[in-house]
Amino acid sequence: MLIHPTTHMSKIIAAALLAFITCLIPAQAGTSKKIFKGNYDGYTLMEDAKGQRIYYSPVRLKISKTGSITGTAYNDVTDQLIKVKGDVTKVKVQFGIRYLGTASGTFADGTKWKAQIEANKGVADKIFDGKAFKGAFSGNITLTN
Repeated sequence: MLIHPTTHMSKIIAAALLAFITCLIPAQAGTSKKIFKGNYDGYTLMEDAKGQRIYYSPVRLKISKTGSITGTAYNDVTDQLIKVKGDVTKVKVQFGIRYLGTASGTFADGTKWKAQIEANKGVADKIFDGKAFKGAFSGNITLTN
């Protein structure tokens, strides 16, 4: 008995399509903020047009599995330990292994920040890098886990 070539080809295409869709399902489920969970340490340095600086070091943040960010930042000029809070708002997955998160938040003294967090599946190291703003001051917030 002969099988018609188009029927056989249809079955192959259907199987390939099903395999492709199955591969996509874990990538969609993998957009969890949980991959960014951990403790991060770093600094924030801002400068105004006159060259005056605001420097916080250390900046220590903790990201929960739900993407909630809490922590502290120390300003040695004012000798203040300031509370920091924020949230991971978006997660983008590339190639099923590279995760890019968008986060934003504030320091208790009014400094605002926006950052991108990068994590790779199976790699412990994560990078937290972004911009910080307070009045005429702007600069960077940089942390690693």
